[in-house]
Amino acid sequence: KRNPSGNAVTLLLTNTLKQDLEHGDSAAVQSSALGCLAALPNQEMYCELAQAVIDLCSAKAHSRHVSKRAAVCLSVMVQRVPEIGEMLPEGFLESLLRQSDDVHQLAACYTVSSLPVGDGPLADPDRHRLANMLVRQLDSNHTATLTISRLQAIRNLNCNEPEIIDMLPL
Repeated sequence: KRNPSGNAVTLLLTNTLKQDLEHGDSAAVQSSALGCLAALPNQEMYCELAQAVIDLCSAKAHSRHVSKRAAVCLSVMVQRVPEIGEMLPEGFLESLLRQSDDVHQLAACYTVSSLPVGDGPLADPDRHRLANMLVRQLDSNHTATLTISRLQAIRNLNCNEPEIIDMLPL
């Protein structure tokens, strides 16, 4: 049996999280909302709140901690609902990869690894640009986890062009 009040509870929770994400008065409130959202496997809620999470990733006015939490939350959302990747603005993943910390870069790699390739958000020009960027970052001095994540993202991009293959370290 379905719980008739289930939709009302989901709506209430979605609205509360949206309020906390968009108008939270502190980084702690926004971080808690992001953690809660990432832990809830609700596709409708993910689709409803994706834009607020994207905004938290890219907004300069927010704390670095909130931006990192938002990037991780977004990667979880895209892993569970790949269609959310279509909402990402142009250059968004590249901007995450350019961040100096491993958290943003790992979140970008996990997101890329979860996106469908082809007609989706990763059309050919974007795929090639992302693949080139990821390959160039392979020689940087980072953790094994980040290196493996970059290689998985490159594999998902399915760029078998000679110029990209030649750039890979042997």
